[in-house]
Amino acid sequence: MYRSLLLAALLTSGSASAYAACDVDHAVPTSQATVSPSRGSTLDMRNLTAETVIINNANDVCVLGPKQITGPEPRTAIWHSAGGHDGVQFPHAVGPITVLGAHIDNVTDAISPPKAHDDPHLATFVVSGVYATYIRDDFVEDDAGLGGLIEDTLVDGAHTFLSARPSSGVTVKFPPAVVMIRNTLAYMQCMPDNRTGFGCAKSTDSVHWLWKWSPNASDVKLDVSDSIFMVEATGGSGAKGMTWPAGTYRNVTLVWIGQGNYPGPAVPPGVTVTRDTSIWDQARADWLERHGCQPNGSCNGTSTSFTITAEAEGAALDRAIFERAHAGFTGSGYINYFNEVGSSIEWSVNVPQATTTALRFRYANGKSIDRPMEISINGINVNSALSFAPTGGWTVWATRSLTVQLQPGMNRIKARAITPEGGPNVDKLVVSAPAE
Repeated sequence: MYRSLLLAALLTSGSASAYAACDVDHAVPTSQATVSPSRGSTLDMRNLTAETVIINNANDVCVLGPKQITGPEPRTAIWHSAGGHDGVQFPHAVGPITVLGAHIDNVTDAISPPKAHDDPHLATFVVSGVYATYIRDDFVEDDAGLGGLIEDTLVDGAHTFLSARPSSGVTVKFPPAVVMIRNTLAYMQCMPDNRTGFGCAKSTDSVHWLWKWSPNASDVKLDVSDSIFMVEATGGSGAKGMTWPAGTYRNVTLVWIGQGNYPGPAVPPGVTVTRDTSIWDQARADWLERHGCQPNGSCNGTSTSFTITAEAEGAALDRAIFERAHAGFTGSGYINYFNEVGSSIEWSVNVPQATTTALRFRYANGKSIDRPMEISINGINVNSALSFAPTGGWTVWATRSLTVQLQPGMNRIKARAITPEGGPNVDKLVVSAPAE
């Protein structure tokens, strides 16, 4: 089964949150746009085209796709008359929900987790590998303040990226939660509106800001890393409304393309502001190529080359821990294996097509002996003892490569220690094709 990144980071005081597991090998082909799946289901909607998808009473449910969701309203329709068509909706969900690889265009809200639920500690969300264009309101409307993860996603035009603001009249304070954002690109775009007072070039257009954050959501924190946001103009609240929710930000770039210099309050540590649009253009082009997508078109998985970087701290861990003690790592840290047989790191990597692929493990081994590991792909052993030789110190990093065959879609890549010394410290895994 695929279980997405950083499960432990969603654990809040007194709770036991987790993500919906995606059993890709046993997914149920689904041709209906409105379903009420049983608990633990993985729905294969990768051939489904619809105006909206509704998943009722979801509990530990994963959705693969849909192939294409396109709202019926003309793009010239103003915001208030756009019809309220959402992309993937989860009304009354009471457990974890996951959306993998959807393409969503011209809807009101792209992903709508439940706005109310029986136990806020049980419902969480994952949005991974999603391509969204021309989203008239929120990309993710998290208006119940759920914990979740948005990763490896391109939002190529939205009014707001993430909302944690309940409906009018709701006064309940949300419980503590964390929303993580990893390796994601999001563009806040001016769109037709009948309201005025926005900073868009056309007085009849509007855009909000990256975040809608209610005072009721003060205990919902952000953890954002390795992501790029581009914003076209100030929203209806002007510069004073361009605030950043409390949380942690690492290697985050804000590309400001509005009038004049960036007018908002000081950005938090870890965020860099620039007017260099080439940063966005290159990252967007790389994402589209890596996912086999066309600009403003479908994702067909025909890309012939890609490079995916998966930090070790974003993988599923078994008897291994996150550390930052030794310098030279990328991302936010590295993983230290326990000194025992069977300790492991397992990455889940989504590739656009079946291909011969290079796996490159960046590691450090400060001891004087080898720490070999067994490498498996989707549960199948592909190398029973891949050498991770001494590197000359724990701050001296090296790369160990292996050529493998991956299947299209999600692949589970596990590095398992086979000696009592455990594995080396592992910084990241880079997956690339063609293998060289």
